[in-house]
Amino acid sequence: MIKIDKGEAPAFLRDLKKKGLSYRDLPHSPYEHYINVLRKQLLSEQHGLCGYCCREVSLNNSHNEHMKAQKGYNNKTLEYNNIIASCNHENTCGKKKHGDCSDIVYPTREDCEQQFEFNEFDGSIHGTTDLANHTVDVLNLNEPSLCEARVHTLYGIAWSSYQDVYDQCYKESLPQWLHYADIVRYVLREYKNNWQAFQQTFRGLYNNV
Repeated sequence: MIKIDKGEAPAFLRDLKKKGLSYRDLPHSPYEHYINVLRKQLLSEQHGLCGYCCREVSLNNSHNEHMKAQKGYNNKTLEYNNIIASCNHENTCGKKKHGDCSDIVYPTREDCEQQFEFNEFDGSIHGTTDLANHTVDVLNLNEPSLCEARVHTLYGIAWSSYQDVYDQCYKESLPQWLHYADIVRYVLREYKNNWQAFQQTFRGLYNNV
């Protein structure tokens, strides 16, 4: 999970709220097209990454995710600060959380990145607080294919310089960031002063796969 800096709410959302509508009113209505318009803006804001697991997503394999569930927070269904783009993986993230109204660490939280640590060798994620561990469970962020994908991402950056990797995970000017940027940011912090050690370790692991 990486911090999402929410921009200003689009004008069409404000207009829909003034009409007294909720997000549930949009499908099969004259306003249905706004669902995709909104998602395009969310994906741009998130640099093409799922707001929860940071896998690369597009318009066709993601959905508009209400962090505070629509079921329990009907008055927040058109609140821009409550909506992110989430992947459509059936066993993780927004699809897994569906209907769960319990509090979790949200990616709009200022310290969300500090709430989690990674085991870079098996790709697993662990919370630094009870709430963060609950978040991992609710979103199923240790789903096996997700852990495997994180490790392969680290293999992939082991041949790049620290600065090149840093730029791909932090530069706002880049339209799309490295997928699984959360674990990449973690190793950037952990190996900031010894990137060569990371490269040597992961190149060696890669050669043994």
